[in-house]
Amino acid sequence: MKHNMKHPLQIIGLHPGSLKPTQEAEANISDADVISGGKRLLDSFPEFKGPKIPFASPVKEYAETLKCLQQEDKKVVLLADGDPLLFGIAASLIPLLGEENVAVSPAVSAV
Repeated sequence: MKHNMKHPLQIIGLHPGSLKPTQEAEANISDADVISGGKRLLDSFPEFKGPKIPFASPVKEYAETLKCLQQEDKKVVLLADGDPLLFGIAASLIPLLGEENVAVSPAVSAV
């Protein structure tokens, strides 16, 4: 049975060159309780004062960590390089978390 979370996981793609989020993405990051992603991406947001959870393998266990945070009604933002849907983390997480529990804001892809 699928469970709709109060706050979907926000996956935000950042342009690999600048890592500068769009205004909407910046607002989502500021509003988040927790941010997650690769260490380099997390390090590019030193002003974020909440918990930062580095990406971890295997993806299934990482997804469980994110799901637990969502079940605690935490607003979780996952930072990703480029377009998270194009061979990215979103394609791995959506089947594990349910598409109704994931929102994706891609950066413009070079493809």
